[in-house]
Amino acid sequence: MSDIPLEDLTFLVLCGGAGRRMAGKDKPLETFRGRPLVDHVLDTVPPRVNRLLSANRNIETYATRGRVVQDLPDYSGPLAGVLAGLEACSTRWILISPGDTPVLPHAWWEEMTKGNMDVRVARDPQRQQHLHLLLNTRIVGNLRQYLERGGYSAHGWLDETEHEVITFKEQFVNINTLEELNETE
Repeated sequence: MSDIPLEDLTFLVLCGGAGRRMAGKDKPLETFRGRPLVDHVLDTVPPRVNRLLSANRNIETYATRGRVVQDLPDYSGPLAGVLAGLEACSTRWILISPGDTPVLPHAWWEEMTKGNMDVRVARDPQRQQHLHLLLNTRIVGNLRQYLERGGYSAHGWLDETEHEVITFKEQFVNINTLEELNETE
């Protein structure tokens, strides 16, 4: 059982990338096992959880899946989408996943809620998953300051922000290229 009530949790899926490693395609909308990658990600949390999607193109398509927020124009990289999500969030907690991670550990969201700190990051057997986060929305100022100083990487922000690592035994499957999409399919 989750340590955070579902009504106090928002799920943010990051779909705002430029798709550089995928020939400019909107990665989360690419088909994986018969459905868009983003739909597999959305299916990993209960339908009752509030949903936000950070997207900068194909807004109408993403809007059929939840409320869309766009990156703030002054910042670049995935943390711009995280900040936009934090600022739009109406709950106390925001759970974050990239839209190109269609295979996540069973009940991963519940494990993320069992920590104690305001910033939590997932770690699978191979590496830390810097964009699989659970954040208390009160850290919004901390993230904004990091971005205003010119920071852009999730790894860099986590390096200077007190956080808790939530360890998973299962692998997080992230799709970055068309070749990986075809291999994983």
